[in-house]
Formats: sequence, C-alpha cells, structure tokens
Amino acid sequence: MKIKNVLHIVKDFAKSELSRLNNPGLGKKNIPVGRADDSGKMLMQRSIKWLGPQPPVLKSREISKEEVSVTLLSHWSRKSKQSIEACRSKLEKVNGSAVLAVSKLLDSDKQLYTCQIPGVMVMTEHNLLSDFPERISSLMVRAISEDPDLGSRLFESDGLMKTPILIVQGEPQVLAEDTLEHVSSSVSFYPYVDVQKTSGRALLTLYIKDQNKSESAIVSGLIKGLNRAVQFADDNLPDASRSLIQTYLRQ
Repeated sequence: MKIKNVLHIVKDFAKSELSRLNNPGLGKKNIPVGRADDSGKMLMQRSIKWLGPQPPVLKSREISKEEVSVTLLSHWSRKSKQSIEACRSKLEKVNGSAVLAVSKLLDSDKQLYTCQIPGVMVMTEHNLLSDFPERISSLMVRAISEDPDLGSRLFESDGLMKTPILIVQGEPQVLAEDTLEHVSSSVSFYPYVDVQKTSGRALLTLYIKDQNKSESAIVSGLIKGLNRAVQFADDNLPDASRSLIQTYLRQ
C-alpha cells in the first residue's frame, strides 16, 4: 500500500527529533516521562510512541458503524480493539455522529484513509487510483516538523476524537458557503461535512487545492488549516464528551 511509505517518513522524522533527547523512553501519547519538570516540553521533544504501523483504510460500504467506531478510536488512541469494544456503548456518545457521517460517505462510494496523525482522515473516490493520501500525509509530517506546536495540539486534542478532520482534494463546493474560510491560497476550512446533499458538524473539512501549487505553499496552508480545525474542535467539545474521552481513551 502506498501510504505505508509515509510511515517510513514519520519514523525517520521521529527518530531525528527524539535523538536530541538525553534520556529517551516510552510514554503515553503527549505525556512526558521522567521528571515533572519535563511537562513543559513540546510534543516533538518528548518520547513519543507513534500510531500503528499500518493506518487503516475504510473503503467498504458494508462495514458496520460499530466497526468504523472501533477501528478509528483504536487507531487514534493506540488501544486494542478489544478494550475499545468493551466501552463502545459509552464512547458512542462521543463519536457517534462522526461515525454516522463516515458510514454515509462510504455508502456514497468514498474511500477514507487514516494516517499517523490522530483525528485526521483523507478522502478519495472509491474507484480512483490516487496518490493524494500519500502525498498529503507526507506534507502533514512536514507541517508538524515546521510547527512543533501544531504537532502538540494535534496529538493532545480531545476535540478531534469527537469531531475529526476530513481532508479533501480540489475546489470546495459546499452547501453553506458563508461559513467557508479560505485560510490560504491552497487550503480552505469548512466547519461542516457535506454528504448526501446534507450538511452537518460531525466532521470538519479541509479542502486542498494542490494543482499548480508548490509543496511549500501547501505545507504553509496546512499549518494554518490544521491549527484552525483543532481550535474549532476543542472549543466546541462538550464537557461530558471530554470527560468520557479522558476516562476511556487517555488512561
């Protein structure tokens, strides 16, 4: 699978960042290990365990909503599917609307790729052979290498567990155009997802116009767009959802 190559990029990047540590070790996502005075370190200066080696791809319209939920939360939290399944009924209160939106997209012949960044998916047409998921995943790695604060916000965000980011290639054609934010010449932020002629806030959408755009321009736009999406997701996360996420996914 092409997207597997992205893992090698991520691993190389992680190694180069972690090699600067004097005392590397394994810790939970976003949580420093060792002395308490490490707590101020940025994400890329901490000991990190990256997400699973083969990011899942959702492409079958026959996959159940329960399976979608368990697959995504297991990948993003780095917990086993069994542990997620055990508390799925409670976690449905967190991501149930997002799972329903993903299921509707799959029913509409879309294909969704996860990546090495939690809470982010890349969408293509089901029968389209595209290198977009691999390219955009590589550019996201560049984005968090250029802006470590963004990497920290992405990996620490509870809001993205409830309202994930969907990345789509092309010119935005949206139902609620007055809410579309052009954060750069190549990236637009849309605080909705349009599926089956309806619009909802179950997912956040970033539209990437990569035709005739340099990689540097896209990376710069991604930094702005991802920061905007994380801010939106975290600002709109209900306290009840935050409590469930921290209880079952941040332990």
